[in-house]
Amino acid sequence: MKIKSPIIKLIMSCLCSGSTYAIASPPLPDNSKIQASHISEKIPGTILSIQEQNTDLFTNASQRFLINYRSRGTKSEPIVTSGYILLPKGKFPKDGWPVLAWAHGTTGVADTCAPSGDYVGGSPCLSANRC
Repeated sequence: MKIKSPIIKLIMSCLCSGSTYAIASPPLPDNSKIQASHISEKIPGTILSIQEQNTDLFTNASQRFLINYRSRGTKSEPIVTSGYILLPKGKFPKDGWPVLAWAHGTTGVADTCAPSGDYVGGSPCLSANRC
């Protein structure tokens, strides 16, 4: 897949620092192949997969990507984490797009609680294009 914007690299690096975007999406694909890979050999922040997603629920979005990347668990064990990259419509600004990174534990920290896993309807803020 060819990524259309150079800002993706910047946003991915921000996401890889531990942030997760919470926006509407279909459920995550089966990550068993990623989980079975030798993720302990990868450094935290290594992108394991990128999937382009539709932007139907976000009228101001030009592109949306689901990413899976290597991170660390609560006991520093290697884990796979997911997140979203959402790019706005419009001309790319000279100084780049502002980055909004949203990662909070109020929805829980278990795999089943991950907003990027199955977040039908998305957050009210992002769905209303107010962020």
